[in-house]
Amino acid sequence: MMTGCSSLPTDAVRPVSTAIAASPATPLGNVPAQAGVPAGRSGFRPLPEGAFSLDARLELIRRAQASLDLQYYFIGNDAVGRTILAGLRDAAQRGVRVRLLADDLHSEDIQELLLGLAAYDNVQVRLYNPFVYGRSSSLGRGWNFVTDFRRLNHRMHNKLFVADGAVAIAGGRNLADEYFLRSQHANFIDFDLLMTGQVVADASRVFDQYWNSDQVFPIHALAATAPPTDEARATFARLTRPEELVQPISGHDTDLLGAPALGVELDRKQFNFIVADATVYADAPLKSTGVVDPLTGVASPPTTASSQLVSLMHESREELMLVSPYFIPGKEGMKGIKAALDRGTSVRIVTNSLAASDNPLVSYRYGGYRVELLHAGARLFELSSSRFRLVDRVNVALGKSVAQLHAKIGMIDRKILLVGSVNMDPRSSRINTEIGIAIHSRELAEKVYGLLTVFSAPGFYEVVLKPNGGLRWVARDGVNDEELDDEPGTSLFQRMSLFLQSLLVPEDQL
Repeated sequence: MMTGCSSLPTDAVRPVSTAIAASPATPLGNVPAQAGVPAGRSGFRPLPEGAFSLDARLELIRRAQASLDLQYYFIGNDAVGRTILAGLRDAAQRGVRVRLLADDLHSEDIQELLLGLAAYDNVQVRLYNPFVYGRSSSLGRGWNFVTDFRRLNHRMHNKLFVADGAVAIAGGRNLADEYFLRSQHANFIDFDLLMTGQVVADASRVFDQYWNSDQVFPIHALAATAPPTDEARATFARLTRPEELVQPISGHDTDLLGAPALGVELDRKQFNFIVADATVYADAPLKSTGVVDPLTGVASPPTTASSQLVSLMHESREELMLVSPYFIPGKEGMKGIKAALDRGTSVRIVTNSLAASDNPLVSYRYGGYRVELLHAGARLFELSSSRFRLVDRVNVALGKSVAQLHAKIGMIDRKILLVGSVNMDPRSSRINTEIGIAIHSRELAEKVYGLLTVFSAPGFYEVVLKPNGGLRWVARDGVNDEELDDEPGTSLFQRMSLFLQSLLVPEDQL
């Protein structure tokens, strides 16, 4: 009955708008020229550390003069989320056009903030594939999800930040404390790229495609009762008081790669961008995974972001490294990995251990592929949250929190780098929308490879085959070496519970 009486608004007004192109009339618009990026090419700088990645976003918000376009799967109702939203409000008040597009799955906790932000001039907030009823309660949303599963199961997993059409950030990080090593409980080891040049224009066109699509609705069209403008602004101001925000970021003068904070580069007009050619791959807002010919019954090849990035992996001839927090290769993935191994390509896969994963059911399903992958010749490395060590400065930032891998990176022959929101799992491949970027640059790939020497890092177990065909987890740090024959950090009860859950949830939904 509730489903029959509720539907998406048919009279929602969606004014069409497009990205404001980079202009030398703004300081950020001058960045490509100042960085020596020729027309038609792009510049990239890795952002491996949470503090520098967050600071880059805040610096872009502070310095933007024309536009800010943000597209995210998740925005937290925490210090990071509120600081970003408060910065967008401040930018709008000085005349910057702000367009914020968020997936609606996790918007329940920040509805007041989003409505408050949208109450300011120069700001538009839209939600992807929204829930129709029960929007203010978990129970109501849950019932809506059950009764409209086919539609609501599709989520927008994209992550993109564009300032003045000239400088952008893409990668794995959402806008919440745990993506920047600021949570007291669990934090993600993640990765972003700072970008300028042609790739920003290409990514902006993707943003426009989503912003103007039928799958996106203005937040006011969804709110049962939107508060008056003054009340909404007052609530937003109360929720973003200075004590609720991220305190000034302090720490090291340079990041792990020796680059200073973005603000320093902007002031000096000296940048650490690596010039390269790149291609942006993105799913359509209404994702399609191929069309079945009604006469032959044969499906056309999918043109998803995931499939296009995987097709690039077929070019590997020497080395293929895949970093994905959620790794379920499936039949097609196994076929591609075995083909690479048959070509003589070394294959390394880096993912979470079962104990480290924030989605243990996915890690449990990945476990079913281990033996086949190892027999084929691949090497497997799994993050151990209890043993995790990178460098002292990251360990200090983590404190006593649990470390979990969240970076999504592919590397082909150390000359093509793949970065974006795409996980190596069925959900990224066929259900959620994603964005990925392929950069052709040996210099950039080598630089990132230096950060990814995790297959010898003490915080990772290498999974190997025992002579009897079983599995063994091996960690070598020269101090607390370990060899385990059982899944590290898990109990038999936990593994049995996950086995029972796996009987209920199809693999293609993970």
